[in-house]
Amino acid sequence: MAPPPRRPQFTSAQAIVNALKGGTLAQHSKERTKAEAQFKQVQKPQPATRPTTKGGQATADYLAEGHAVRAKTAQLRELRLAKEGAATVTKKSSG
Repeated sequence: MAPPPRRPQFTSAQAIVNALKGGTLAQHSKERTKAEAQFKQVQKPQPATRPTTKGGQATADYLAEGHAVRAKTAQLRELRLAKEGAATVTKKSSG
């Protein structure tokens, strides 16, 4: 009796998909490059300074509010660190 036929050995899941689809690596590369270019074009950030719609204005307001919160937090952190530093110096000099 003859041994059963051997299955092909694949190194990755993508190789299996390409083999099943009959696609080649060159076709995959071209298609992937085209898809990535389209994705990057869609993902370009819109400038927050020039909102064109009501939704754009809301986004600009949201970004500006986030920036203000981060600036205020940084200022409060600086004050807290200065206060802690002064307390440490006072504690060392009196103790």
